[in-house]
Amino acid sequence: MTQASDIYKSDRYLQALKNLGDFLILAQMPTPQRGWAQHYNHQMQPTWARKFEPPAISGDETQETIETLLLIAVATNKRKYLEPILEAIQWLTESTLSDGKLARYYELRTNRSLFMNRSGKNYLLTYSDKNLPDHYG
Repeated sequence: MTQASDIYKSDRYLQALKNLGDFLILAQMPTPQRGWAQHYNHQMQPTWARKFEPPAISGDETQETIETLLLIAVATNKRKYLEPILEAIQWLTESTLSDGKLARYYELRTNRSLFMNRSGKNYLLTYSDKNLPDHYG
């Protein structure tokens, strides 16, 4: 949208970018888990997607959303897109695993690290990081 706005000199692309930023602000989870989920239902609650994507707060999507909000803030010159970022970074910092990495998923309310273990074609939601699928970060 930023490139389209620059190339076509049309405000509609910048407005689409603002709409995205507004949606991302709306989608941020409440305190104390101020990150973002991977998938939401129509009530804006985290929900299941593929069989290995549980309703949870996502370390990866939270990082990607922070980057997106930064880009939107620069493109629109609107400070409001920066406001959700500090709490999200604080949540990421508090959620870092002992090895310095982030889990892909964090359980709603408890913030415990969640993992999908694989057994053949089946997946099991667990707190253990053993036997993780190799096709998914």
